[in-house]
Amino acid sequence: LVLAGEPAPIEYAWIELDNSLIDPTFSYLNKEAQQVYYFEAQRLNLKKLKAAIEEAKEDYPEDPPLPIYGGAPYAYYGDVMLGGESYRLAHEDAIAKCSELIGEIN
Repeated sequence: LVLAGEPAPIEYAWIELDNSLIDPTFSYLNKEAQQVYYFEAQRLNLKKLKAAIEEAKEDYPEDPPLPIYGGAPYAYYGDVMLGGESYRLAHEDAIAKCSELIGEIN
C-alpha cells in the first residue's frame, strides 16, 4: 500500500468482492481514496485463505497464522525476507509510486 505523502510503502491487506475493494481499516489511514494506492502481491480466494491459515497453524503453532506468505522460494533483500517474484514486482511498483508522489510534492 502506498499513501500519498509517505516516503515508503507499507505491508497491507484488503478484501475484494466482485468489483469492489473493501478496506476494513481505511478510516484509520486518514487519507482520501484518491491518495491511496494498492499493489497486489498475492490473491487468495476464501478456500485458499482458510487452507493457508490452517497450514500456518500446523507448521508454526507458536506463532500467529498471519501474515500469509506467498509460495517459496522466498527472496532476501538486505535483512528483509520478501515473498516470491510477484511480491518483488509489487514491491518495486510501490516503491516507484512513492518516488513519483514525492516528486510531485517537491
